[in-house]
Amino acid sequence: MLKFAVVLLAVVCMVHGYPTGAPVGRCGSMQPGHGNASTTTNPFSISVSTNSYGAGSTVEVTVKGTFKGVLLQARKADGSSTTQYGTFTVESDDAVQLLQCTNAGDAVTHSSTDDKMDLKVMWTAPSSDMGEMEFVATVLTDAVTYWMNTKSETLSFDADAGNASQGVSATGVLVVCAAALGVLKQML
Repeated sequence: MLKFAVVLLAVVCMVHGYPTGAPVGRCGSMQPGHGNASTTTNPFSISVSTNSYGAGSTVEVTVKGTFKGVLLQARKADGSSTTQYGTFTVESDDAVQLLQCTNAGDAVTHSSTDDKMDLKVMWTAPSSDMGEMEFVATVLTDAVTYWMNTKSETLSFDADAGNASQGVSATGVLVVCAAALGVLKQML
């Protein structure tokens, strides 16, 4: 009898998927533990607000389409690693939440099975050059239908992008320092 109950519970979990978000155990493969990947044309896409990132810069990321579930990460574009990079910020009313695959906020997943449309999140880049990056998602329309490897365009590292997003440039810092030294020299 106990064996039957365990099998029944497992079947119920597989049918209903993960209504409150992807578990950490799915971070590496990004493959849900339920249903089958669709072989039809992927109806979803990921757009980004810029094609480059700098140390600590922010990028708006949009998963386009109407869907119920999602697992979104930033990864190296060459596919050499399943490691997640940077951190995400989500609005509290987006029906999504942050997931800690390796570090706090390094992935985004759904928090309900409510429809989501054109989901926008902010991504903060790592503090150093990680090479070319891309955003990768698995997107689900229901518990058994999903598309894997939904990808954004590639983002390249731009050392000036981090400074610009912070409102500070190297030239601006030098001008301020030179002016301060000029004032100090007049005071002496």
